[in-house]
Amino acid sequence: MKKQRTLLALLNSAITNRWRIRSPKNTGKLDEDLSLRKRSLITLLCLVVCAQVTPAVSLVFAVAGFEENTDSFRVAQSIASDVAHRCGTEIVLASIPYQRQNYLLRSQEIDGSFSQKNRFDEGAPGLIRVEEPIAEFFLYAYSKIKDLKIDGWESLKDYKVAYNSGSAITREKLTSKEENTTAFSSDRAALQFLDSGRAEIFVGLPFAIEPLLKGDRFKTKGIAALLPPLDVYYTYIHIQPKHAQLAKCFNSELKKTNEVKAYEQTLRGGL
Repeated sequence: MKKQRTLLALLNSAITNRWRIRSPKNTGKLDEDLSLRKRSLITLLCLVVCAQVTPAVSLVFAVAGFEENTDSFRVAQSIASDVAHRCGTEIVLASIPYQRQNYLLRSQEIDGSFSQKNRFDEGAPGLIRVEEPIAEFFLYAYSKIKDLKIDGWESLKDYKVAYNSGSAITREKLTSKEENTTAFSSDRAALQFLDSGRAEIFVGLPFAIEPLLKGDRFKTKGIAALLPPLDVYYTYIHIQPKHAQLAKCFNSELKKTNEVKAYEQTLRGGL
């Protein structure tokens, strides 16, 4: 705002001085005509100046399952910022539980969500899903049991499983064995549950889990990812209809980043 006022003051001074030199005696109709022309030009220049110096309004997007003070959230924010920058805007991520996201989207209090599958088809109808995914994600089973053999979701049926409730895919896949599963709002809490021996397996994303396992709390606990991965899925941008043109830009730019797998290594967490 200060920059805008300074530029407008300089424009006003320049225009006034220019017309003073060219005007004989500022009287009557000539004076009024010059004043009108001056105001019109200042208004036009103001529109140009304001457009150049006013920053883009940040869009608020929800993401579930990541605490905002974690490395995984910072990685997600860096990817969101990169995609937004490519389209001349800004995205600020907010960690919002899955259950509350639908309400905020329906009331248009947030601009969109980074989500698995078409999870808002019923909860928040009308959202646009950007067809190109943000990236490919691998879900792994983590355990302290080194010789445990895992091969797909069915192989988990005889084990006690902990998972992050923010993962729509995991929640859907474990529906048939609810009596043997425990959901948590954070990966850290789920890992603590696993470490205590109350679960044998935790299902999570490497880019979220590996930084936690390298921290002081878990680095000596012997928790490791089991191969092969349980599942592969894609995360998409869901956005309000009023941002339809922006959705087209996101789709175009994500095609470019996915061609060179720009985010893949980051999101695999080094596995």
